[in-house]
Amino acid sequence: MLMAIALMATAVGGPVTFGDWMVVCDNGARCTATAAGEAPLDVTFVREPGPDSLLEVELDDFNNVEGRKVTILLGDNKTDVEFVARRTKSSPTSWSWHAAFQPGHRVFDELHLGDSISLLEKGSDAMSVSTDGLEAAFVYMDAVQGRLHNESALAVRGYIPAAQVPAAPALPVITVPPFSERPPARLSDAEIARQRASYSCERENKRTEPGDKIDYVRLDESTTLALLTIECMAGATNSSERVMLVDNVGNVRLAKIEYGSGPDDDWAEALPGAYWDEADQMLVTSGRASLSCGGSTQFAWDGQKFRRAKDEWWGACDIGPTPPVTTWRAEIRVRPE
Repeated sequence: MLMAIALMATAVGGPVTFGDWMVVCDNGARCTATAAGEAPLDVTFVREPGPDSLLEVELDDFNNVEGRKVTILLGDNKTDVEFVARRTKSSPTSWSWHAAFQPGHRVFDELHLGDSISLLEKGSDAMSVSTDGLEAAFVYMDAVQGRLHNESALAVRGYIPAAQVPAAPALPVITVPPFSERPPARLSDAEIARQRASYSCERENKRTEPGDKIDYVRLDESTTLALLTIECMAGATNSSERVMLVDNVGNVRLAKIEYGSGPDDDWAEALPGAYWDEADQMLVTSGRASLSCGGSTQFAWDGQKFRRAKDEWWGACDIGPTPPVTTWRAEIRVRPE
């Protein structure tokens, strides 16, 4: 099994499932294992690359944590790991239970011996997730991060010094323009009509009126983003948006978008499920592969085009839903004014 998992680990980036767990290691070698399925409790393990990184764990039961006293069980045993409430990584507006510990902590023996991870609260039934596949998930994480038989390994520990664990690989860098407080430019009614006349619907569908369902975002001092919803290209689960750029005198062009890691860019006829994420200052496109899984990509504006900045995936299609997990990311830097 060890050899098979080590071979799988050479294909970093895509989600892999082991039992009831999905694992993703991104292009920066950050590895995340999360329980998949319809359980009332999300459990996620995250480890950064490098010799000194801890293993972080997050438990989220989707309820307010304030004033609550809970017990964490590994199998039938209460763990002595201290869990504290802090903001949930996937949703900054909510809170969950977090802990971090060094490899070699006895919690690993407890995880190995127990068949579940549970959150217990007085007066309520325990909420549990199975640990079936978790050990294999840890082996996969160790293999991707170069820890097999290392003293810092999660599962297959040995005597190789932790100092020999490879450092984190460098991430792609995107330099973005500084924030502009200028109000966004607007499309004229004539331009909106021209844009809508440039595509045809194969079936009858209500079209939006000029000015409706168009989102405007100021990208920099000279450029505004205009997202125009194309009703007749909307699917059952996704809308479609035409991605346009407007300069300060009203000239309009389709945005250039870097979809992948290759040298070619594509002009955006439309993006599925596109919207502007105000918190991250990113253009986002998203879609479902099935009812239990899907993905999204964030694009950063570099002053000339939108560049791929982060990919996320949620759900193991063959098992069930999971929290969103990053599969690819870039480092964002703001250009000095």
